[in-house]
Amino acid sequence: MKTIAFVLLMTLCAATMAAANDAASGNAWEKAALAAQHEAAASAPHSPFATTDCAFPFSTGTGDTLLKYCVTANGNIVQLETPQGAEHVAVGTIGEGYGVCDLNSDTGYFDYAGFGDSGWGPAKLVKQTATSVKIARTTTDGIFTLTQTITEVPGTLPWIKLSMTLKNNSAVARDAFLIRYVDVDADGVAKNNFDTTEDSAFAWNSLGSFAGFGLVVQNVGQGAVVINTLTQFQAAGPDPCNPVFNLHLLTNTDGSLGLEYLVELGKGASTTVNTTYRGM
Repeated sequence: MKTIAFVLLMTLCAATMAAANDAASGNAWEKAALAAQHEAAASAPHSPFATTDCAFPFSTGTGDTLLKYCVTANGNIVQLETPQGAEHVAVGTIGEGYGVCDLNSDTGYFDYAGFGDSGWGPAKLVKQTATSVKIARTTTDGIFTLTQTITEVPGTLPWIKLSMTLKNNSAVARDAFLIRYVDVDADGVAKNNFDTTEDSAFAWNSLGSFAGFGLVVQNVGQGAVVINTLTQFQAAGPDPCNPVFNLHLLTNTDGSLGLEYLVELGKGASTTVNTTYRGM
C-alpha cells in the first residue's frame, strides 16, 4: 500500500510540475508576442489623428448574451467583449480598422488604430444614437470618402454590423480594394487559431485551452464581391495594396483577420459593403 501511495504521489508531483512548466512557457510566449506587437506598432506611421481612445461605448445583454464594445472617433473598434469575460480586441497593442487601395495609382490608405494610420484627414461625426454611430472620413488627397455606420444588434446572439460606404470623389472611374481588419486576441490572449470560409474569417481558442471563445468577421448582403477572406501570421494590419493571405488553418499563432472587397466606382459613385462581428 505504501508503494502504491508513493507511486501515486510521484505521478501527481510530475503532473503538477509539467503543468507549471507549460504555464511558464505560455507566459513567456505571451510576453514575447505582446513585445512583438509593440515593436510593430512603433515602426508603423502614425498621423496626429491616430487614436485608440474610446469615444462611443455600446453594451447590450448580460452574461452569455453580453456584447460590449467601443468605437474611436475615427471608426475603429478598440474593445470588444462577448460573452461576459471574453475580451477579443483590447489586449496588448490594439489593432482594428480599415484600409483602401486605389488600384488606378496603387496608393494605399489605412487606419489600424494602434498599428498606425496613413492618408486620412480628420474624421467627422455624422450621427450618433443609443445603438449606432455614423462617421465619415476623407483621404488627404480628396479622392475617397469612407462613411461607416457601426450598429449594435442585440439578442441572444448579439452582433455588430459595420456598414462601409466608399465614395469616389474624383472625375474618373476608379477600382479599389476595401479592407476590414482586426487583430483578434481571443479570450484575452495573443495565441489563437485562425481559419476562413468563403465569406468569413474567424479566430478562436479550443475548449479546454482557455474559455473556448472566439470572434467571426463575416460578409453579409450584396453591394460588392468578397475576393478574399483574410488571415495573417502577424498582428499588425495588412498593406491595403498588397495584403498577405494565408489559405490554410493557422494554429497557436498571434495573427489577425479580416475581409477584402473589390469595388468598382464610377466618377462620383459610391458602393456599400456590410461586415459583421459575432462572438463564437
